[in-house]
Amino acid sequence: MEKEIEKKICDVHKEIYGNGDSSKSMVSRIARLETTIKVLTSISISQFFLLVSIAMKVFMGE
Repeated sequence: MEKEIEKKICDVHKEIYGNGDSSKSMVSRIARLETTIKVLTSISISQFFLLVSIAMKVFMGE
């Protein structure tokens, strides 16, 4: 039973800290995901405003 608990703790540690490889750590993966989402969101928002400005120019004749 004690070995099983120790193995589970070791597995959780490997998952969170990447077992010495920081690129495989959970924190790094979450940070990469957050950066990707921010980039995709900013592109979508900028494209939205671009489309709104084009629509305003078309409909208002400016």
